[in-house]
Amino acid sequence: MKKVMRKFAESFHPGDSIGYAYGLHHDAAHLHVHVALCPRTEKGCYVGCSTSRFSQTKHKRQMDRIRSWFEQENQRWEVILSSPQKIEQAIAPRLDSDRFVFAPRLNVAHLQALRSTQTAEAIRLQQLYQSIRNLEAAILATRQQRTVQRNANYLSRFLGQRKSKFARTIEKVAAKVEQRSLREMQALLFKIKRDYRAAHKRYTQLHGFNSYAHRSTQSLVHRQPVQKL
Repeated sequence: MKKVMRKFAESFHPGDSIGYAYGLHHDAAHLHVHVALCPRTEKGCYVGCSTSRFSQTKHKRQMDRIRSWFEQENQRWEVILSSPQKIEQAIAPRLDSDRFVFAPRLNVAHLQALRSTQTAEAIRLQQLYQSIRNLEAAILATRQQRTVQRNANYLSRFLGQRKSKFARTIEKVAAKVEQRSLREMQALLFKIKRDYRAAHKRYTQLHGFNSYAHRSTQSLVHRQPVQKL
């Protein structure tokens, strides 16, 4: 979405900013997105938000170009989504890759059932789940710290409090190290989530609790092997 709109701004409004809002509709049979363009750019230029009746107008060409770019992106992602390996290659380098992989949550009943079972698969599932929670907390704390630091730097510049060159160099080095650490944590979280999903699916098939149970906790059943006396 952002890629298409960035291309639109660069093609028709270079050196200017456009505004837009969008909503994703996750219909099972018809996935689609609604996009609303602001009628004016930041500098006041008109944005062609509707399709003109006249085929030669530049505003009609704007909408045709947007449509063609979306079609190209849909075709590109259709190829990517057809292969788990290509999905990983496309998502893993992103700074927000950890947000793209859904990990089924375990509620209290799930965790109690896993602890009482204590098989190798149950222990591994618990360990992976706990690793995900710990990494998510660490990543969130790092992001919040970076936000606080950016706000402090902005306030310092706004008040005209210029830091020494040495202090600025130290901050830049620290920011680079922190960013590298964040990337490493996100890459690790992406990998653990992938392993967790596979382990969760396998455990669900063997022992029978619903993988999306957090959406309907009343219907959960965790089957344990029946012991015959």
